[in-house]
Amino acid sequence: MKSEKDEVPLFLSVSDYGWLRRTLREAEAYLKESKRAPSPLKLIYARLSIISSRMMITMLFPPISRYSSRDVSEEDSNPIEYRLRSLYDKALEKVDKIQLSEDEAVEMSDFLYNLSSTILEQLLSKN
Repeated sequence: MKSEKDEVPLFLSVSDYGWLRRTLREAEAYLKESKRAPSPLKLIYARLSIISSRMMITMLFPPISRYSSRDVSEEDSNPIEYRLRSLYDKALEKVDKIQLSEDEAVEMSDFLYNLSSTILEQLLSKN
């Protein structure tokens, strides 16, 4: 029987792997709550799900500026990661400014959770 430590990909520490799994579980829990919550809480739970998914994406693809002392254009050097993080930022902005209906916010949260989950699964399967 394999322990959880044996399932950790080579490119992640045990701690990082644990945090990634935790943020994914949080995003899923908030998403489930947003689907059954009463009206004013739907937006809050959808937002929390997006934030948890965004945290996971940031852990997987941290901005270059976090590790570089030079002024590097993130958009030019890592366009895919940059656009991916921007997608989550734009979704949060729309939820924060209440530019989406509650149902649209829940749908957006669902889409971003599924995207995050798929990205993590694909990365883990490459190990």
